[in-house]
Amino acid sequence: MRAIVARVAGEAAANIVDTQIKSAGKQAGISAYDIVQSWKGRTTFVLRFAKDGSITIPAKQPLTIPAFSLLLRFDGIAPSLKPLLDNVPVFEKSEVGGLSLYSLKAQVPVEGWAPLLAIDGNALCLATSRAFFDECLDAATPRLAANPEFAATLDRLGREGNGLTYVSTNTFARLRTLPELNRAGDPELVRALNFVMPHFQQPTKPLLSVRTNRPDGVLFRSAWNASLKQDLAAVVVYNPVTIGMMSAMAIPAFQKVRANSQEKTIQNNLRQLSAAAEQYYLETGNTHAAYDDLVGPDRYIGELKPVAGENYRSIIFKQGAPVRITLPDGRVFQHSE
Repeated sequence: MRAIVARVAGEAAANIVDTQIKSAGKQAGISAYDIVQSWKGRTTFVLRFAKDGSITIPAKQPLTIPAFSLLLRFDGIAPSLKPLLDNVPVFEKSEVGGLSLYSLKAQVPVEGWAPLLAIDGNALCLATSRAFFDECLDAATPRLAANPEFAATLDRLGREGNGLTYVSTNTFARLRTLPELNRAGDPELVRALNFVMPHFQQPTKPLLSVRTNRPDGVLFRSAWNASLKQDLAAVVVYNPVTIGMMSAMAIPAFQKVRANSQEKTIQNNLRQLSAAAEQYYLETGNTHAAYDDLVGPDRYIGELKPVAGENYRSIIFKQGAPVRITLPDGRVFQHSE
């Protein structure tokens, strides 16, 4: 994460993010930094739609979806979260066969759901019910790897990779029932579903994709029924209001972090230049200096990298005067000893 932020917004922004992550979670008695650092193992996501039945998500505009069971498993993060889970009063804790189980004491407002958190070694699991959790861990449950068609397709794609996605034909069949399930719901939602659903074709075979992280990008090898690029783009464009709201929230926040990072870097650069100029005046007896007198492989500062289009060569260095620079956008920064 730090490397990504550094590449996008610079080292100063990366340092800010690093500090914020390290301080996050302290009031709850956990370390968000430890969680991020330890979350380097396998992440498993299992979603199974029931053959029939539905679930209504309670909200101002309720949404009815096909009934499903869910299991999430995050390897590596359990030790960082266990102290918090042990002290949360809404959970009822039990130890079963080497597993630490945390069940909600209160009933959730979704019929058929009884969420469960479980710690299995260093892995944290979240399941919609104890029954589905046990089924996923039961060695007697038929495994996907034992499916001949799945194995043959995986052999064609290659078994080496960083991620695997498998989607059964039942998934698309159940998703296509969304308009019918919500026909009496919010008109805007109904229009959106009626627009999106025709783009979900009904494949005749399960879909399989293998993701590989490469130095030059991400490679996907897929046995898919069609390219979804155009369809996904159409879905995104369909509701520009929602996308606009998301952008309005995300972009200013990112720009603020980036601006703060740039300001810190510029002030630090000016501080270095001011110190270098003072040393230059002391050693040479001069009262003026140029950028090349201060910065270079054999100078006081090896290198200065602009972060906001600033030109440090435009600075006039004069003994006793503050070091001042004006950015292309009109902002002025200065450093005084």
